[in-house]
Amino acid sequence: MSANGPSPKHEITIAGGNLPLLILKRSTVSDAEVAAFEEDRKINNLNRILPRLKPGEKQVVALIERMRCFDDRIEYNINTNGQKFTFANKEFSDLRLSVITDGERTFQFECGTGFGKQLTVLAFLPPKGVNVKPKLTGVTFVHDIFKLKSPEEMAKARYVVIEDDTKNRKP
Repeated sequence: MSANGPSPKHEITIAGGNLPLLILKRSTVSDAEVAAFEEDRKINNLNRILPRLKPGEKQVVALIERMRCFDDRIEYNINTNGQKFTFANKEFSDLRLSVITDGERTFQFECGTGFGKQLTVLAFLPPKGVNVKPKLTGVTFVHDIFKLKSPEEMAKARYVVIEDDTKNRKP
């Protein structure tokens, strides 16, 4: 190991979770497989840094299409996989907000606006009664490749090490 990280002879890529480490030689893995391992690693890491749910909360991946303000509440029209729902809460300040996207981004919550194609993970409390909307409690802006994984899926995530054995090979 050098001061700048692993020596060029032993560069590695790591992706995964709680199962035993899987070590592969780069010469035996296609470029498409390396890309798939890398995307899965990113998705797993995003799932790991999502804000933790509070008791009773659930979460869903969705787009916030529009926020509408009324005297007694704010309503959030959301779209999740083509299905439309309305969540509500009392004040914008009631929300826990997080951003886990690449680069610098800003998001402004205002009545009458939405976030278009920006993917979010919404934390909410299910409705307690008929004709009651779910209470929105948290919004996390995520990368467009994001897929929400269950705790069981995350427990089965596997660390994959791809050792680059191609650098010192003779043609």
